[in-house]
Amino acid sequence: MILSSSSGLTSLGPLVLDADNIYFIGTSFQDALSRILVCAKMGCANQPQTLATSADPSSSFLALATDGTTVYWTAQSKVAGT
Repeated sequence: MILSSSSGLTSLGPLVLDADNIYFIGTSFQDALSRILVCAKMGCANQPQTLATSADPSSSFLALATDGTTVYWTAQSKVAGT
């Protein structure tokens, strides 16, 4: 098992793989912030490493890609109208 419901994540988004790792988007139960996370394919003891965290709950990561060396992502920020 790579990740269980006790990880503290409320939702998981898209995921991508390279030779060794699984990269995915997750939202934290504690602060509702979107995160880019990485876990080894062999597992990470329910403790994925955070690569990036959104600035606030109104911002979120949307998509991921990897070329086997670098991880790329897109993000969206909601801005209140004036």
